[in-house]
Amino acid sequence: MNVFQKTGYYLLSKASSLLGPKMTYSFSSGQWVFPADNKNAYIEEGYKSLPNLYAIISLIIQKSSIVPFEVYKISNKKTYEKYKAILKTANTPRDIARAKTMLKDAVDKIDNSDLEALLNNPNKSQTKQELFEQLDGYKLLTGNSYLWGLGPDVGLNKGKVQSLIVPPSTMVSIVTSGDIMSPVKEYQIDYLDNPIESKDIAHFKYWNPMTSNADISESLYGMSPLVSCRRLMAKYKDADTAQGSMFKNMAPAGILAGEKDASVVEEQAVAIKDRYKQLYGGVDKAGEIIVTSANMKWQQIGLSPVDLNVLEGKEEMLSELCNVYHVPIGMFSGVNSTENNMIESRKTMITDAVIPLVESRKDVLNKWLAPKFGDDIVIEFDYSIFSEISKEVSELATTAASMWWITANEKRTYTGFDKMDDDNMNKVFMPNGFTEIDQMSQDPMEIIDPGGFIDEADIEEDIEDPII
Repeated sequence: MNVFQKTGYYLLSKASSLLGPKMTYSFSSGQWVFPADNKNAYIEEGYKSLPNLYAIISLIIQKSSIVPFEVYKISNKKTYEKYKAILKTANTPRDIARAKTMLKDAVDKIDNSDLEALLNNPNKSQTKQELFEQLDGYKLLTGNSYLWGLGPDVGLNKGKVQSLIVPPSTMVSIVTSGDIMSPVKEYQIDYLDNPIESKDIAHFKYWNPMTSNADISESLYGMSPLVSCRRLMAKYKDADTAQGSMFKNMAPAGILAGEKDASVVEEQAVAIKDRYKQLYGGVDKAGEIIVTSANMKWQQIGLSPVDLNVLEGKEEMLSELCNVYHVPIGMFSGVNSTENNMIESRKTMITDAVIPLVESRKDVLNKWLAPKFGDDIVIEFDYSIFSEISKEVSELATTAASMWWITANEKRTYTGFDKMDDDNMNKVFMPNGFTEIDQMSQDPMEIIDPGGFIDEADIEEDIEDPII
């Protein structure tokens, strides 16, 4: 074997180091070994390390945190419960717009309430949007988020929540009570000496299914969506590392070597290796070949990201992450990203990812915070802020315009506007000249001659013997 062949085989044996780390995974007895469920890792190794995971989470919370809210008092509980059921089963922007029309008949708006002021200015260092970003962000990453309500322990405002803080969910531990009906005794925050009573903290979480041998106290915590992505996150990180290493090392595409054998001493082999690094190593030598004299043969040793399926693999991993968070991959990938597809992707993201997150947050606030400000007080969010929803409302208005069998106020409610006090807005008008429907059932003579001055016999004579 000549020196060039030896060099070629040496480089082939070291190809993996030239191309970067392999995509290695943990096995035990031929089975996958899943990484531990580590909520800190979901933040450090996931959100702060994987660009696509950051993009998905940040996009969702940017949308969810800007949804405006109003404070209401329930006036019709039955209609309100029906409205909530319709909203939770809504699949399209039109369904959501329709649900909003039912809300108008179920609640009365409360302006300038203390609850509204608290949520708009939750504490001295945060805005409402920043507070909601934290709540939703921690929940999406770790499966849990917590809201701490602070207020005076004595005085006229005793027990009244005056500020709201979101402690990092990775720093909160639940202290159990042993009571199955009220299992949470208090919450311990790492940076505080004393625990917080359970009544002072709201817990936002995802469902966490338990196996038969699990610690029952774990059911008190929510399950992170990323639990199912632990292996995926490791693969994604390896793919990024491999691709980055390939760009950095830029191994040669191959070697042109002589066919004839030639002997070489160790010092010569080292010199050849050093000379090779000098001539062909580095980013600026990407794809170059080694050329020698004598009879030649080609031996490929460099593989592109396409050949290694790194790029295709990352696209597949992105798709899986999007599925976990119910976000269409079209929001982040150029594949089939036509204008129409992007419009539909944005609609799907709002209805499948953003609104369910906000509705879940709303339910906890209405159970824990709103009752502190009065009976039957609720918070409702207005999704018409999204163009994807408002466009549907515009289409609803077109539909409502042709619905002559409902009143004008019902049409206003149907399209999300408040009712008007004018009595005429509560009447139904027929399309034929927009005549009141009660007049359509009257005797025509009552409409033509309400005073009874015309003799019907004269009219009949005129019909039988018209004047021409």
